[in-house]
Amino acid sequence: MDSKIETVFGAIDQIAKSSPDKMAVISGNEAISYAQLATRVNAVAEGLRLRGVGRGELIGVESGRAIDNLIGLIGAMAMGAVPISMPNEVYAYTAVLNEAKPKRILATPDGMPEEAQGRAQEVARFYVSELSDPAVRPQSNHLERSASGEDTAMIYYTSGTSSGVRKGVMQSYKALHITAKYITEIMRSSESVCEFVASPVDNAFWFGRCRCVLGVGGTLLLSSGTLNPFNILAALSRNNGNAISGDTPIFMLLLHQMENFAAT
Repeated sequence: MDSKIETVFGAIDQIAKSSPDKMAVISGNEAISYAQLATRVNAVAEGLRLRGVGRGELIGVESGRAIDNLIGLIGAMAMGAVPISMPNEVYAYTAVLNEAKPKRILATPDGMPEEAQGRAQEVARFYVSELSDPAVRPQSNHLERSASGEDTAMIYYTSGTSSGVRKGVMQSYKALHITAKYITEIMRSSESVCEFVASPVDNAFWFGRCRCVLGVGGTLLLSSGTLNPFNILAALSRNNGNAISGDTPIFMLLLHQMENFAAT
């Protein structure tokens, strides 16, 4: 592995070894340390290996539950598979299934639209929560896996096109590394960051911010239900959060809510 290429699972592994009790992810009432996150991610990677998943195989990861989506994406990468974040909207979910044709799906609660069940039944499904059982004892630490910078790390389907049709974008480990390194340096991010990522879970920006925060040993605050200003502000207050990331509509909602609060 190119010594200059860092992976998100490698970063989690290192922080889990140096600061195992540091809080990594908080979502609603669930909070997991770096040691626990590393254990769960490694268990997913081992579960995929035991089920015959090969290096470079496309794996759909449902985005219904943020914390499961995160563990599923990173676990698939640690194993050497290529995860695809599945949209929650039925048309987009079905379109990704038809175009990418993943052989297996890492499922999350409420991650598959009911209207897509017929098509999705043709694909093997495994729940992230079952594969990430801490009781699993992997044969090796998949988080120590070497990855070539040119290897495809993941695929995200973006809606940011003039046609309005989602298009799959392959992202290499080198591209992910360079992007995260640039962003964290510009923002001067450190392990003190405790950030609420207020963006749709199936959005590339969402996972990008997750990677940046985990890469520096910070703490992620993720939505555990409906994403709204009250939940965001409550999570920040409850967990001493010091940062919010999201797209323009999220900040417009927050500003609108603050205006209403000030008016009262």
